[in-house]
Amino acid sequence: LLTACGDDANTVPQETDYNKYVKQTKLYEAAKAPHDEVKVLDYSGKMVDQFEASILLFPNLGWLNIENSYFQKFPSRLTQLRSLTYLNMDKSWLPTFPEALSTMTSLEVIKLNYNKITAVPAHIAQLSNLQQLDLTNNKIKTVSPEITKLNRLRTLFLSTNEIEEVPAGLGQMPFLEQLVLSDNKL
Repeated sequence: LLTACGDDANTVPQETDYNKYVKQTKLYEAAKAPHDEVKVLDYSGKMVDQFEASILLFPNLGWLNIENSYFQKFPSRLTQLRSLTYLNMDKSWLPTFPEALSTMTSLEVIKLNYNKITAVPAHIAQLSNLQQLDLTNNKIKTVSPEITKLNRLRTLFLSTNEIEEVPAGLGQMPFLEQLVLSDNKL
């Protein structure tokens, strides 16, 4: 396991093989490791000019934190990371929920807090393995009824948005344990 982690140790998944755990601070330093051993990358708050080309060096990446990186558009090469289960793109200035993100069906956790997303689109239903979705502090006004097709979803954070109405059936989703809708226009 190789990581480029920040100060918050609680955000990095636990790993029993500490011999493979190496703390890095720059993406190019992480690239010096055997590429197939890199499972976790915390690249939060870093400059993103070389990010998209370099990310493909890590084909087995399962956990990626790129919050505070100000992408403004979704890095399309992320869709090639077939093992990715955790993606944090908080504070990336994304104006929409990226359609390309919906092709990443291995994702179990998506964090898109503090962006500028205005709607939860129908294509979200393609994320069949999604268990946690955090869209807190966006500008969301509408939530597609297709969200109720996310049969594995356990946690849904939609607080601090501009939602006036939620889809019928949202509260009856089979595994939904936590639904947070505070600070909306409901």
